Amino acid sequence: MLKISFVFMLVGVSFILYGYFGSAEATKYAQTKPCLYISASLLNVREKPSLDSSIISKLPQNHRICNYEYENEFVKIENGYISAKYVNINKTQQSTIKQISKNENKKFTLTSTKDNIRQKADEYFALNDYVSAMNLALKANKENPNNKDSWEIFSKSIYMQGNKDEAINVLKFFLAYNYDESLYELLAKMEEGNSLPRE
Repeated sequence: MLKISFVFMLVGVSFILYGYFGSAEATKYAQTKPCLYISASLLNVREKPSLDSSIISKLPQNHRICNYEYENEFVKIENGYISAKYVNINKTQQSTIKQISKNENKKFTLTSTKDNIRQKADEYFALNDYVSAMNLALKANKENPNNKDSWEIFSKSIYMQGNKDEAINVLKFFLAYNYDESLYELLAKMEEGNSLPRE
């Protein structure tokens, strides 16, 4: 009888510890999402994720949003929905966003310290340490938001942690402003639910 009680006690403690550390890990992941900024001069906040939905307020250019979720082509914020086309991870310097033409085959590179960050992120990814790879790639993204390599590692690390929809949305967001054929191929693999190479 004592043995059975002891087993139940161990199971109960393990559930409590899992709940505590599981929620801590979820919080840690939530903190890795970059804040977004409104790129339009004035952006409508709608009641529902539809352009036909009624406008409930407006947000000015460079308004900062840190608490959000992607829903197809919209971003859900605290008081409604905004179009994902008009948000960016950087403040807008001019009234228009520079988009890279599909005809341009522009390579994005990092300088010395940024190269080291990306290289370290690759190493963590190869070791299946996706949280560390994701955090380093996020740091590289913040230093150079147009670097497609760090965005690739960032999205793949999220995907490998089981957050497939979030990884897909991250890639879609980057590709909305930066054309890259290899990232479109990666997006297609993710959408099909294929396994990714552990480079």
